[in-house]
Amino acid sequence: MHFEKRFKNPDQTYRPKMRWWLPGAFMEKDEIKREIISLVEAGYGGAEVLYFMPIPSADIAPEQYGDYYFGSEKWNDCMRAALETAIEYNFKLDFTVGPLWPIATPALMDKDDERAAHGLHVGCLDFTRLFQGKLLIPDTIDRERKRKLVAVSVAKKSLDKQLGLVATYQLDSIQVLPFSEEDETVEWTALDDDEWTLFAFWAQTSAQLNDAAQAPVIDHLSEEATKAVIDYWENSLLSDPYIRELYEKNGGDLFCDSLEVNATMLGGMYDAEPAPVILWTPDLLIEFKKRRGYDLAPYLPALFIRGLFQTTDNRNLDRFSEYEFEQPLINRSIRHDYYETLTDLINEKHISVLQSWAHSHNMKLRYQTYGLPTDMTSSLMSVDVPEAESLGFKDNTESVRLLSGAVHMGRKPIYSYELGAVQGKAYEQQWTGADGLLWKMHQALAGGVNQVVLHGMSYNSSSVTGPVEPIFNWPGLSLMGTAYSNEWGNRQPIFEHSRMMTDYISRLQFILRQGRPRVDLAIYRHEYDGVNYSMEVECSSLQQAGYTYDYISPVLLQLDNATVEIVDGEPVLDSKGAAYKALVVSQLMNRETKQLEGPKVNVEVMKKFIHLASEGLPIIWVGDQMLQPISYEDANHFETINSLYKELTSFSNVFVINKAELGELTISKGFDTIKNNQVASVRRQTDSTDLYFLYNQSTDEKFAGTITVKGKGQPYLLDLWSGDITALQNNSLASTGFTFNLEMEPGETKLIALGKLKETRKEADYRETTEMFLNKWHLAINSWEAGETPTSTVINKYECQLDDLIPWKEINGLEKVAGIGLYETRVLIPHNVSRAILDIGCASDTAKVIVNGEHLQLNQVSWKVDIAPYLFKGENIIQVEVATTLHNALSLYDHSKVPVNYGMMGPVKLKLTNSE
Repeated sequence: MHFEKRFKNPDQTYRPKMRWWLPGAFMEKDEIKREIISLVEAGYGGAEVLYFMPIPSADIAPEQYGDYYFGSEKWNDCMRAALETAIEYNFKLDFTVGPLWPIATPALMDKDDERAAHGLHVGCLDFTRLFQGKLLIPDTIDRERKRKLVAVSVAKKSLDKQLGLVATYQLDSIQVLPFSEEDETVEWTALDDDEWTLFAFWAQTSAQLNDAAQAPVIDHLSEEATKAVIDYWENSLLSDPYIRELYEKNGGDLFCDSLEVNATMLGGMYDAEPAPVILWTPDLLIEFKKRRGYDLAPYLPALFIRGLFQTTDNRNLDRFSEYEFEQPLINRSIRHDYYETLTDLINEKHISVLQSWAHSHNMKLRYQTYGLPTDMTSSLMSVDVPEAESLGFKDNTESVRLLSGAVHMGRKPIYSYELGAVQGKAYEQQWTGADGLLWKMHQALAGGVNQVVLHGMSYNSSSVTGPVEPIFNWPGLSLMGTAYSNEWGNRQPIFEHSRMMTDYISRLQFILRQGRPRVDLAIYRHEYDGVNYSMEVECSSLQQAGYTYDYISPVLLQLDNATVEIVDGEPVLDSKGAAYKALVVSQLMNRETKQLEGPKVNVEVMKKFIHLASEGLPIIWVGDQMLQPISYEDANHFETINSLYKELTSFSNVFVINKAELGELTISKGFDTIKNNQVASVRRQTDSTDLYFLYNQSTDEKFAGTITVKGKGQPYLLDLWSGDITALQNNSLASTGFTFNLEMEPGETKLIALGKLKETRKEADYRETTEMFLNKWHLAINSWEAGETPTSTVINKYECQLDDLIPWKEINGLEKVAGIGLYETRVLIPHNVSRAILDIGCASDTAKVIVNGEHLQLNQVSWKVDIAPYLFKGENIIQVEVATTLHNALSLYDHSKVPVNYGMMGPVKLKLTNSE
């Protein structure tokens, strides 16, 4: 199929996915099929099957509940029906590794099992001269459960420095002591009368449970634990050869959500009182020494940052530990070695094991590799489909870029995004508006994302019993309740407009997966906990100057493709990938002090920088030297690192600048516009075409200015809403690109192509225009209202005549109405027109335009569409159909829901251009 047809009607591969929350096997096969077919018809390309938790139907006896759990015959029977339907409709199903998350398996139900997640606890006792007796068991330990004494040490308190939040110690005083594990006692005598501390380190499983299975979360650092998950799949979910064949024929993703693994459940899962407990695994001391070359036991006190391994928004690697040694660089380097070991273990014993198994069944591994202090870019090397999310990344383009370097240098064709997961907004979250789903998606696409998975849709349970029955109200059981985001399925009026939204997304995803990425700059960044805490929320100075960029880490510089070659006369890094034209070595924000610090480097990284510079790659070093060593070994070779820095900066193509000068770089770029612009760009390049996705990131400021893009051939404007392709004529064309004037409404996107395409629509001839205001409308609303059961909806009709457009909540009798409204007006056109821009001003939530019976695709951001081809001289009927969420209707029953603006708010304008 030609490019033009594929752009107009992208196939299933490029269509967005839906997260699908299921109530265990308490489902009907006919309803499963109906819901899949409804998603297909709505333009979705797949669904992520998520066993949320078992929600029994009212007609099921409690003693039968076990028959409906994850991996049961009834669950497998439901999955058989889902897979058969999905395969028939070329609809891809993805499956979570276990029931809900964090990852657990029904094969592992004992919370004291060695394969469950572990925490390391510390008990401290101060003494002078002699300690003899029982070791302290800290309050963070559950004394009723198994525990294991891992190590015992002593250290002398420092009298000169106070770094630790509890105490600071002399590094050379630390001693690891023998101990009796049987009676948990120690005897040791100091050689002086100074104050000492005895540390006892205890390991215990965290008792963190997976809500859906009430099974303990597995140890993500243990291959045996990962194999327990795999064995359950093999023995329970795939034991039937026919079902196994269906899974493999479907060929979807095996999906893992973010790493919400707690080292302790003291105080609960979320936002508990921070505790000094760290993540552990039984073999960690052995694995650490094998990988880092020294014994971690003496330095264990420096690891205990309070609350770091609890799921909370307050985690901060830059905080001081409870117990520090006198040398700050040593403390941080030891912690970095510990985090690197966690990264190694989760990569080798968990992620890569899952990936290999997924491949053996024709599945890919999609994983959100963040949430713990690990190097998430390193983890992505064993992931087929990296994924970020609205919640953890806060829809911040800068945060999304943290993974884009690994996506591009790791040759990952798809970068996925869990779209719309935000706290609250149940039945209120919309597609449009300043915080709507389109805004969230555009923010992610600007950072390199090219696949979205909507969060989400609940299965339409016909009846419910058990603890959730009290919330089984109209319009049905929402498995996320009011906690997160919206229901995007067919229980809401906005679902009726899904196809135009999914068509738009599909065209975007199609374009953003073509050819190769082309990115101006690679920014070196090494840290272990980098979701968003130290990222800039606003556009960076580099983006404001028109540069595109990725963040890359040491592991990416070790790849075979991290080499310099000459492309179009310029040295670039990774020529067959993003082709970065320069490397920026940036400073990092310390989350505790809020001060900028130098980059974290080691001897190997500095030598790589020198090699790249020697090959001609421009390197821009931001700030003065201010280097930070990565590992304990690096801290001991800091002089070598500093000397390598001096060697690096002796190259003529290495520039040391301050942060304020970042926007003044002279490195060439693929996209350019006015200085301090708010337009983000993404460039994809095929053998014959350059494609530019442009996005006005401002939520309140229109962009009007000159745009310059590089490439060869005829420039085209590709309409992402209609699928039309128009050749652009009014521009300044050069051999390497073209310059043109562009206007973009706040939040609007444009797609420019350079190459040779077949246009499907001619560019309008701009002439003097006349403007008409359309104020008077007839409004007919199909109101969605509660029926006799929680899952039944009745439609009642309301009509009114409007002399001025106002929100429904301001119309008497329609204050709490939700549904689909049809506005209609008649317009007299006195002459033929070549261009007629209908601007409906504003609508909530989505709107369709119908002109003389012809349905047009309205731009849902600018609210404009050219209706000239469908107008004729004389009287014309213009209709606008608006679909809403159910929020206002639900405010009848929930007084905490304050009605919001629904309908077409206008002002509606029609700008006409004469054809002659």
